[in-house]
Amino acid sequence: MKISMQNIFIESPLLKNIGVKHGFFTRNGGKSSDKFHSLNCKLNCSDEIENVKNNLAIATQCLNADLENLTLLRQIHSNMLIKANHTINKTEGDAIYTSKKDSVIGVITADCVPILVWDNENKIAIAIHAGWRGSLDGIIENSINEIKKNGKCQLYAAIGPCIRQNNYEVDEIFYELFLKETSLNKKFFKNSIVSNKFLFDLPGYCYEKLIKYGVNKVDNLEIDTYSEERSFFSCRRALHREEKHFGCQISIIKI
Repeated sequence: MKISMQNIFIESPLLKNIGVKHGFFTRNGGKSSDKFHSLNCKLNCSDEIENVKNNLAIATQCLNADLENLTLLRQIHSNMLIKANHTINKTEGDAIYTSKKDSVIGVITADCVPILVWDNENKIAIAIHAGWRGSLDGIIENSINEIKKNGKCQLYAAIGPCIRQNNYEVDEIFYELFLKETSLNKKFFKNSIVSNKFLFDLPGYCYEKLIKYGVNKVDNLEIDTYSEERSFFSCRRALHREEKHFGCQISIIKI
C-alpha cells in the first residue's frame, strides 16, 4: 500500500467498519525537525521533549481524545501486559488493555509490529508492541488470553506498518531461535542473497499467532516502514545508514 504524504494516520478497514476509533500514525504532521521530522512520538531520545509532547497531543486530538487519557508504556521487548493507567513512559511493559470509556492506549514503533485489538463482545481494547523477542516470548498470546478470561469474545485485530520480510535480514542464530519453538516456523523465513542469512516475516508470524489464540479476523495492512521513508521512521534503515538518531511513530486505539 502506498501512503500519501497528506495522510497523518491510516485506519484499518476492518476496525473502521465496526466503529472502532483508532489510527496507525505516519511520521507526518508533527512539530519535530531534522532526523525526527515530524510526528516523532518517542520519548527518551535527543528530540526536544516539548516537541514529543506536542506530537502526542496532535495524535490524540485526531481521535477526539484528551492527552491526559493516554497510556503509553516504557517498552522493553517483554511479554508483559499492563492495564491502562493514564501514564506516559512510567510503567514497563509491551501491551496495554482497557475497557474504560474515553481511555486511549497506544504503542510506539519504528519497525516492530503495532497490533490493535478490539473485543466487540466485552468492549475491550488492546494495543500490542510486537518485536521479534516479545512475539517469541508470548506477548501476543498473553494479551489475547487475558481478554478471553472474560468468557465469550469477538476479537478483531489489525497489524499496522512494520518492517516487511524483504528488508528484515537475520542471521542463523536468530533463525534457530524460532525453529526451537517449532520447526513449522521455517515458513516465515526465506534465504537471503547473503550466505547464511535469512529474511524473516515478522508480521506473518504475528498474524498466525493472533489467529491461533482466538482472534476472529485479522487485517494486515502490509505497509513496510523500511521502504516507505517519507511516511515512516525505521530503526533498521537508520542503522544501515549509520544514523545515531531516529524517531518512532505511534499507533493508538480509543474506547
